[in-house]
Amino acid sequence: MSLTMPQKACFAKVLTWLQVDYADLTPAPDLCRILLHRGSAIAIVRVDPYGEQESLILAESCVVSGADLRPDLLRFLLEQNARKTFGGFSVRRDGSIWYRAALLGSTCDRLELTAAVTSVLDAADHYDNEIVAIWGGMRAVERNQPLSWL
Repeated sequence: MSLTMPQKACFAKVLTWLQVDYADLTPAPDLCRILLHRGSAIAIVRVDPYGEQESLILAESCVVSGADLRPDLLRFLLEQNARKTFGGFSVRRDGSIWYRAALLGSTCDRLELTAAVTSVLDAADHYDNEIVAIWGGMRAVERNQPLSWL
């Protein structure tokens, strides 16, 4: 799939802003993806098309994979979602737990992007340890496959 003009423009803006705040990032401009690290968290910021004239900025992190998805864990994730300002937890088809925030590309400013990306990295870096300690699984950093997310 080819990149749209709004997607390319938004990605250039996002990359410029993130390079100021994060020295250790891995951009993939041909995919409109950026890989970031903080503590034990690995996050990806991606810019996807949203219709023909808009783009969507998604900041997401695989928090834990392989956890025991018992009802008490799922309830815990929902309760944490209710407390979050930017983003929330989800469970993917493979059973991995992700944290994700979405922003509209055309109206996003640097402050909003920074808040959303920080929220994703902080949540993943904090909750991965807590989830693994109680419900098992592996943190993203232990899987050692971040480039496959790009």
